Amino acid sequence: MPTKATRLAPRFILAHYDLGVAYYHRGNMREAEGAFRRCLDIDSNYNAAHYRLALALFHQGMLEEALTHFERAMLLTPEYLMAHYHMGVIHERRGELDLAEREFEKSLDDGIDEASSLYHLALIRRQKGDTKGADELLRRAREFGAAKVTR
Repeated sequence: MPTKATRLAPRFILAHYDLGVAYYHRGNMREAEGAFRRCLDIDSNYNAAHYRLALALFHQGMLEEALTHFERAMLLTPEYLMAHYHMGVIHERRGELDLAEREFEKSLDDGIDEASSLYHLALIRRQKGDTKGADELLRRAREFGAAKVTR
């Protein structure tokens, strides 16, 4: 549903972006996707739109296209550390454990432990037979509220 701002100024990128964010937070991923795509029609290098589009696609299960937009967002703005987390989840679901492990590790690059990344890293390490390493990661994850993590 277009807003008054998007109807009056269809090339005003922030109106489309804000509309997409609103749809996203309401759980309407299909509409959010459309709004973020309109942003990219206006400016194909709008990094925030690539990232938010990737999230909307991710939540719709469109993982291949989500991965493409996460990668594009990372090229434009390497500071999107949570993009690494989502890319890790996609690779993990595809059984690409080495790629997933690398992405989860990158999501921790700022030195701040993030429970979800630590939890997924622990699962991968356990699958690879590194029980000691997995246990240490789970200990760290618990310190940061891993009880809230759902898979």
